[in-house]
Amino acid sequence: MALKVQNKTKDAAEIFIYDEIGEGWYGGISAKAFAEEVKKLGDVKTIDVFINSPGGYVFEGVAIYNTLKNNKARVIVHIDGLAASIASIIAMAGDEVHMAANAFIMIHNPWSGLYGFAEDFRKEADRLDLIAGTLRDTYTAKANGKTSAEQFAAWMDEEKWFTAVDAMDAGLVDTITEELQAAAKFDLSKFNYRNIPKDKVSGASLVDMPEDRKLRARMARMTMWQQKHKTASAQ
Repeated sequence: MALKVQNKTKDAAEIFIYDEIGEGWYGGISAKAFAEEVKKLGDVKTIDVFINSPGGYVFEGVAIYNTLKNNKARVIVHIDGLAASIASIIAMAGDEVHMAANAFIMIHNPWSGLYGFAEDFRKEADRLDLIAGTLRDTYTAKANGKTSAEQFAAWMDEEKWFTAVDAMDAGLVDTITEELQAAAKFDLSKFNYRNIPKDKVSGASLVDMPEDRKLRARMARMTMWQQKHKTASAQ
């Protein structure tokens, strides 16, 4: 599980979300585990959240978003590579949202798989419309007047991929930061996304060691933490 939550100092903490959202979604980060780890941080004043995720389960992501929004700390989100689908909603939990110049945000309508009778499909369609409205309102609230709810709804219909400049123009991010080269990559073919920018965000491997020194340091700390946690769990 590519989740790391740790106290950096007494008053500050770091959270890395570098995986699919929702346990069982090809591995993934569960909302329950996330909330438990955040609780262990105590009353810190600042939480830096680093995101590189292709998305996952809607309700798991909404729960992670709410965990961050309800925390008393100031939440600073850093989109290191990709914040797609429900991971983009998690990014909206930031009091500040910073995005690497070569990163991407993707928003779209929720979808589901269903077997059943005609009435089951009618009810599911209504439920998906309700969820889509909630997601749209979250983006609109973050945009704070820069982009209308109607425009976000249209973008969700088409599956919109935002560059850092696009995202800032739309009001989804506050600052564009320097590029982070060769950040973690995901095989996005299993998600059935329609408009993936070719040769930019998709890749065969889940994680590639980045060339950028700052990101290398981040991932090295995360790897050390995961190895330590795995060893402790095995005892």
